[in-house]
Amino acid sequence: MKKLLIFLFFTHNLYAQDKNKQRPIIIGNKVIIQSKILGQDRRIYVSLPSYYDGNSTHYPVIYHLDGLGFFEMISGNSKELAMFHAIPDSIVVGINQQNRYKELKLPESLNFLKFINYEVIPFIDKNYRTTSQRTIIGHSLGGTFVLTALLESPEIYSSYIAISPVIGIENTPKVAEFKKYFKKNNKTIKNIYISKGNEKYPYDKNIPKLVKLLDKYVNKINWSYHKFPKKSHGSVVIPALIESLSDLYKGRIMPEINEIGLSEFSKLSQLEKIGGTNAIIKYYQTLSKNKGYKINIPTIIYSRIGFLYANNKKYKELLQWVEEQGRGNGYVNYYIGQNLIAQNRAEIAIKLFLLNSISNTSAKSWKSLAQAYEANKEYQQAVKYYQKAIDIAKASNDENLVKYEQLKKHVLEKQ
Repeated sequence: MKKLLIFLFFTHNLYAQDKNKQRPIIIGNKVIIQSKILGQDRRIYVSLPSYYDGNSTHYPVIYHLDGLGFFEMISGNSKELAMFHAIPDSIVVGINQQNRYKELKLPESLNFLKFINYEVIPFIDKNYRTTSQRTIIGHSLGGTFVLTALLESPEIYSSYIAISPVIGIENTPKVAEFKKYFKKNNKTIKNIYISKGNEKYPYDKNIPKLVKLLDKYVNKINWSYHKFPKKSHGSVVIPALIESLSDLYKGRIMPEINEIGLSEFSKLSQLEKIGGTNAIIKYYQTLSKNKGYKINIPTIIYSRIGFLYANNKKYKELLQWVEEQGRGNGYVNYYIGQNLIAQNRAEIAIKLFLLNSISNTSAKSWKSLAQAYEANKEYQQAVKYYQKAIDIAKASNDENLVKYEQLKKHVLEKQ
């Protein structure tokens, strides 16, 4: 069994005005893995979505090479893109090389790929809530490694982002290998995104040939190729990353909703005009089929429809929507439930939070249910679920433990 050590990683201190306390902003964890494949300890870096602890959601994973160098940039940009709904919230995993030149080029890269495939990915899948959607990103020799992964491990990753890769020279994949791969796997959907800056040889030697192959198989492969003639080998990484991730999730917001505008999508008539929730569900089923992996209805759309039903007192439709699509949207369900309590419809909030608790058994989930029972003057039930929240908070060292105990005490005083 691997020995795993987890540390807080990358903190920046903020000097708070409140009592002059220093409070760290933590963007990830450092994990030490004792690798049997490599025969030594290796570091990886893990960044979780902002609301990871408040949900039961399973997230896609973005793996990237040059872990220490690119971790802050890739995790930060992915969070920014997710905040504006361009991509889904994702887990980001940065993987360090010890000898970059050797481990990212053939033949040593094959052993390093085994380490990622059979030690890193199983660790992430075991310890975090993940989906089967995996993206691998690399720059320069890291981009070369990404294309090696495409040839060697097509079953492991769903998407490949290669920024300024090198192919067709010594110790790198040959163009003929890609031609053979595409012929053999032309019925397997893969998402491939290649980009380069203003680099000359060897970066521009064989990439045009690879792009022609992609063009030939475009009916089976989702791909794009971006050139940034004003960007150097180093400065191309951020724009290429943003363009590639945006292309990967192109169509994530249903076009009919996008045309209305997410901030304007707030009327039942608008929902009916686009075909109702059935049309939305069908759209994301089709998009999933085209992309080759499951794409859930984005949280922002789930939220808009949930509040739309709640605000228009369509409670039957709301509960059906939560039952069918609410799994993993715990923090959204919390705010919808609070909205219902404010409408003096605590009995509907109870039903909503009970549905939510099927897939979300966090302390906050039980606290929300307890609040709904308290608002409905069912104090015995409120005490029961506040206690559940307290028990989970104790076991997990939840910082809200004292708050939950105070809420329970307040209800006991009402009885």
